[in-house]
Order: sequence, then structure tokens, then C-alpha cells
Amino acid sequence: MQRLRAAYARARPWIPLVAGAVFVLAVSLAIGVAAIEHASKGPAFRVSAACLRLNATVRQELGVVTGFGFTVQGPVVQNADGTGSARIDFSASGSWRNGHVHIKAIERHRRWYLEQPAELFVSGVKAPFLIAPDRLNIIPGPARDRFEIRCAPTNSTTTFQQG
Repeated sequence: MQRLRAAYARARPWIPLVAGAVFVLAVSLAIGVAAIEHASKGPAFRVSAACLRLNATVRQELGVVTGFGFTVQGPVVQNADGTGSARIDFSASGSWRNGHVHIKAIERHRRWYLEQPAELFVSGVKAPFLIAPDRLNIIPGPARDRFEIRCAPTNSTTTFQQG
């Protein structure tokens, strides 16, 4: 028993230091994870996510899209002249099932567009679903790092009477 008390007496000054170090590491980890998530979800992801939320095929296969995976993978290139390209992969969670999405997007005149049909891989289904890109783009908003989403169907059936 005395050995235990002696060991505790020697370790007692170190307990606050170890606890403080663990706290600092936990806070650093939380800040780093938040920074990685924010950095990986740029304008190419946001236009892709908005398209998926509005797409009828996605709603039919996943249900209402309730969220997306933690990070986005794949190369994204944004040039200073307002052009760019992205080939990104991420998870999508729906109210019925989950899926994984492969999307290609391009940036022209500082606006992001989905370039071609995306592939939606749904859990339990062998073949991917092709998601036709709706006419959806993101443009820079009035504030820095803010974006505006503009959407419209690919083929509009609305007619206007002139008169």
C-alpha cells in the first residue's frame, strides 16, 4: 500500500500537465477536422449537392437527401481566369438508403456547371444510376466566399405569350 501511495505522490504533479496536453490535442483535432471538411466542400461540391437534392432520380433511389459524407475526394482545379474542372466523389445519405456519387463539373466564367451525367451507386444495387445534370450553376455572391445558386430545368416547357 505504501508503494502505491509513493507512486501516486510522484505522479501527482504530472496529472494536470497530462490532462492539459490531452485537452490541447482534442481541441487541435477538432479544429483540424473542421478545416478539412470546410476546405473539401467548395463550390464544385455545392453545385453537385444542390443538383442531387433537386434531382428526381436521386429522390426515387435514395429518398429525401438528408446529408453528405464527411469529406469530398477527387481533384478540383480553379484557375485565376475563372475556369476550372472537378472530378469529385462523395457519399450521399437519403431517408431510404445511402449511395456514393461520382460527378464531373466545369467552371466557365466563374460559374460551375455539371459537365455530364453523374453516376449514383446505391447500396445493394449492382449497376450505377446515371443522373442527368440539371441546368444548375453557382456564381460568386456579393460577399467574399459566398455563392449564389441558380437552377433551371435543362429543357424548359414554359411558354410565354407575347402581347
